[in-house]
Amino acid sequence: MISMSSENPKTYKLRLSNRAAKYLSRLDKTTTSRILDKLEHLKVDPYHSVGTKKLSGKLTGLFRLRIGNYRAVYQINDDCFIVTILVIGPRVNIYDHLS
Repeated sequence: MISMSSENPKTYKLRLSNRAAKYLSRLDKTTTSRILDKLEHLKVDPYHSVGTKKLSGKLTGLFRLRIGNYRAVYQINDDCFIVTILVIGPRVNIYDHLS
């Protein structure tokens, strides 16, 4: 896991799973920067940031963040104030990686 800490103790910390970090490392710098900028918004409010949606069915308990044609799927740990980004990928097949 890669931890992206915040200076304000009332905000959430972001953690990238190894899978999410590996995917980001393969993208061009512009796209990576755009995705990381959007992920930063989750530190303030991971439940209601623009582009977020609570998932259902087999993915109950997870959330997704829409970033253009990409999606980030994450889980929230309110006890520790940590948002863990599980996977990042194109919208087309992102949910296949979670089955």
